[in-house]
Amino acid sequence: MANTNSGDCEMAKEQGEMLLLLMQHCREMKRQESRSRWATGVVLLTFLAALIWLGFSIHASKDAHIQEQVADIGVQPLASRQPGASVHLQISGRQHGAILVKQNDSYIIQWKPDSSNKNYLTDNNTSLIIPQNSQYFVNLRVYYRIPDGHCKRKQLLLLSISIMLYHSNYPQWRNVIESKETMHCENNWYQSVDLHRVVDLEAKTEIKVKTDSENYNLISIQTYFGVTRL
Repeated sequence: MANTNSGDCEMAKEQGEMLLLLMQHCREMKRQESRSRWATGVVLLTFLAALIWLGFSIHASKDAHIQEQVADIGVQPLASRQPGASVHLQISGRQHGAILVKQNDSYIIQWKPDSSNKNYLTDNNTSLIIPQNSQYFVNLRVYYRIPDGHCKRKQLLLLSISIMLYHSNYPQWRNVIESKETMHCENNWYQSVDLHRVVDLEAKTEIKVKTDSENYNLISIQTYFGVTRL
């Protein structure tokens, strides 16, 4: 009986030791698993930081390369471009209306010279000279006014206007923008015609505004012309 109790105690002791070893092994496995997760996290963070740094370096390198290309071809970045020069012309006029110069079967608008534009006008102030090669925004607004007593009966009047260019490379003057519109012939009637376009122009190009001989005397002194270098 005593031997049986002794054997049971030994067995219980061995089982307790095995259980203790098993618990210690589990704790060690958990610690190793925690270390492994931490190490994996560190590796992932390091890899992500390397990717971010690499992307930033590539982007900075591309920007520097683009800036070098811009400097090589002599083109200024958009932010540093200077605004284009503009010339604004007011039609020359007197008490009874605008002044136009007869040329063959048409009339050429004469512009009013002043300190800002006199160096650009030629040919009796009817031609505007372009100073340098560039793109230009050409903008013309022609006002028409029918005076009291002009219309004997209701009819439609033809309004023909065109912007002409001439350069030594051209054989002759040519139209670059033109318009043909109609206006009701009614006393004290007002109407305007707008012509505008972006045009590539060479230095020393001359620009004139021409209208047909019919109804040229209806052009108002409010008419203006603008050319802006882009």
